[in-house]
Amino acid sequence: FITLIAIYSIPWTYALYWDNVDLNDIRDVQNFERRTGQLTVSSYSEYLPVSTDASQLDPNRLIERFEQADVIPRLVDTDSFTIIEQSWTSTSGSLRIQSIKAQTLVFDWLWLEGWIATLDDRQLTTYPSQPEGLVAVDVPKGEFNLHISLQPTTTQSLSVILSIVGLVSAFAMLMLWKRANYICNIDVP
Repeated sequence: FITLIAIYSIPWTYALYWDNVDLNDIRDVQNFERRTGQLTVSSYSEYLPVSTDASQLDPNRLIERFEQADVIPRLVDTDSFTIIEQSWTSTSGSLRIQSIKAQTLVFDWLWLEGWIATLDDRQLTTYPSQPEGLVAVDVPKGEFNLHISLQPTTTQSLSVILSIVGLVSAFAMLMLWKRANYICNIDVP
């Protein structure tokens, strides 16, 4: 079990923990961001990715958007592209974009392993923008559909599977032990 615990903890080792933060849902996260100017990527505000240079981030840049809605657009039109249609969740976006040139789009999410982007069903590479460490993706000129979302990494998925297998194994061993103990305690006439 020690090995399974170690494997399960691997996905969380790249994170810096924020202690003394009491957040229960997305509204608490957003209020925390507004109040402190600190950016978070989960409902517990526990980490800042290693690819992020916090000194380069403007802590007030999202306040205006958060005042308008609980789930905000993480990409805003510029002179070089127009968002025709958009749908957002807290960790994903589906967009129809018209781009006048090939360029890099930078989303207002902190980059970490697990960001997946597809352009017209073709997978794109996401990477941390420099120097801030926000989610960046290169797109071509033209009109296209772009979907971006945060998904569990292979390591995280494997860790969850191994943890479930370990839990089921522990339960099975407990049941076998109880069964063996019951059989051993039967009085033979």
